[in-house]
Amino acid sequence: MKNEITIVSIEKKKTKYVVTTNDGEYDFDEDTIIRFYVFKDKVFSKDEFSNILESVNVNKAMNKAINYLSFKSRTINEMDKYLYEFENRSLVIDKLIELGYLNDESYSKSYLDYCIRNKKGPLFFENKLLEKGIDKELISKYKVMYTDDNQINSIKMITDSFVLKNNTKPVNKIKTSLINKLIRDGFEKEFIYNFISRFEFIDNSMDSLKRDYEKKLLQLKNRYDDEYEIKKRLTAYLINKGYDYSNIKNLF
Repeated sequence: MKNEITIVSIEKKKTKYVVTTNDGEYDFDEDTIIRFYVFKDKVFSKDEFSNILESVNVNKAMNKAINYLSFKSRTINEMDKYLYEFENRSLVIDKLIELGYLNDESYSKSYLDYCIRNKKGPLFFENKLLEKGIDKELISKYKVMYTDDNQINSIKMITDSFVLKNNTKPVNKIKTSLINKLIRDGFEKEFIYNFISRFEFIDNSMDSLKRDYEKKLLQLKNRYDDEYEIKKRLTAYLINKGYDYSNIKNLF
């Protein structure tokens, strides 16, 4: 009959079952086979078989979602995008929320802890959660928990480490690179500039200044005869590299 679907054959292939009917071929999971008593020569109405196919799609979406969650926690919006190919993804997402596998509130709290622990600023926290589709009100609720002391302590630790690694570079270069890093890491500019203005930078760049001076001087002498032109270009080069002008003058 036109309104009936007959199961012609069922063949197991690895973790799935290939179900052939008088209307086409479908991939079923074992749970669906058992739940709906799908076996050879079984006859279903078109409505019944449509419900079975809906269940198959829900199971596929759920399995894909669980696998996605197995790597790390996700937001509701991330899951919705990941399951874009499934029209019934809202059913799966609702079930995952009900089971506690998706929880934007818990995600926001955990991400705040992550940012503080890994020395990422409140703006980094805010921007990343916006990218992940978290509600703005929820972001604001947890952003205010990022205290001023959290920012100051993180900026201090980053600065100490950065200066130690770059202590032979010009102070101006260190400051510029450090400020750019702190901005990228999501700290508020008010805290950055206040801290940097009070931090004592020690200039240990004389050795590198002399090396850069001698190297560039040799290059310029091979190209120019005029001493004024050489001095002008050499000074501009060294200033551009971040060296202090008073130190540069002492070399001439």
